[in-house]
Amino acid sequence: MRKLGLIGGTSWHSTIDYYRRINQITNDRLGTKVNPELQLFSINIELMFSQDWDLIARKFIEAAKTLEKGGVDALVLCANTTHRLYAEISRNINLPFVHIADAVGEEAQSNNLGKIGLIGTKPTMTEPFISGYIRDKFGMNCIVPLEQSIPLIHDVVVDELVQGRFTQEARVNIISEMNKLKDRGAEAIVLGCTEFPELLRSVNYPLPLYDTLEMHCQKCVDYILA
Repeated sequence: MRKLGLIGGTSWHSTIDYYRRINQITNDRLGTKVNPELQLFSINIELMFSQDWDLIARKFIEAAKTLEKGGVDALVLCANTTHRLYAEISRNINLPFVHIADAVGEEAQSNNLGKIGLIGTKPTMTEPFISGYIRDKFGMNCIVPLEQSIPLIHDVVVDELVQGRFTQEARVNIISEMNKLKDRGAEAIVLGCTEFPELLRSVNYPLPLYDTLEMHCQKCVDYILA
């Protein structure tokens, strides 16, 4: 089996789910007497709150190089927002990535979707590292909330979800924003923050909800077992 290096901690709540699901999926495929070798570098999330992206990039490159020296075969960024650093990290190491947008794009393509909606942090919604990647590689229209909705969604993520708070008020607000994307023609909603599935766990929504954490973990195990 191939060995993955995970860069997590942003937040630790979803990083735990990455570790758990990669192991569980491997058990589902191979049985419970085997689990993959994984190396985890957990970032202090205080770094992300600094919003100093030069500093953040240096720290992630340092983490990637540490994992590379540890003998991993590929890297995994255990969050959507940190994929903003994908290109910069790639220029500094000689390892492939298991990219979260590949997992999403392949699933949407297999379901013949033409337009998907994306919610997440402000960088995820306003920069092209997820939506542009999907558009360019899979030829798919990836729409995001309107400008006036972005601060509300971002604040729910950084002030509540990444700190382990999952409130009914946040759930109502996020569903309202998802409905706006549905009204604009989205055929599925990409939960572009790995804490959203926990917030929406009991919700029966009329469109497919793309759990990026689960899709990413499935693709990680595909790579491990390839």
